Amino acid sequence: MKYLFGNFLEDQNVYLQNEEYYNNLFKKITGHKPKSYYNTKYANGDKFLNGNPIFSTKYNNRLIRIIQDEPESDGPYLYARIEEKDDRTYELVINLELSKEIELKLADYLKKWFKEKVSPKEMGQIFKSYDIQKEEASHQEVIKESEIIYQKKEDLSNAAQLIG
Repeated sequence: MKYLFGNFLEDQNVYLQNEEYYNNLFKKITGHKPKSYYNTKYANGDKFLNGNPIFSTKYNNRLIRIIQDEPESDGPYLYARIEEKDDRTYELVINLELSKEIELKLADYLKKWFKEKVSPKEMGQIFKSYDIQKEEASHQEVIKESEIIYQKKEDLSNAAQLIG
């Protein structure tokens, strides 16, 4: 797994480069420079530097909040949902471990949300189809593991019959 900005929580310079990555991605997709929507600074002006959120902005009455977790998963990790705010503004919330494997999916979500203005309900369907693909891949791995375990048990049973 190729993580991007893997040590962003330990190195402030890497954290700032990571923030710039999201700013550039947003600008590339929308043509607009993002302005942080959520406060990410303490009262003394120091940044939180905890990845929650690493990126947020409001554009065309739509919000996005990206929460980046420390890389620790064995496989790609990206979870997205839509939240409705009190003023009927919708927010795309993405939790992820930023890796090469999810880069395209992340950009696709931003394009659909801001450029194509896909409805919140349709975005939910898009997320589900992605989750199903992940679940199916995981299910296939479980089937393969079960087949291997069954084959090993069968081999042991045959060996026991030969011995006994």
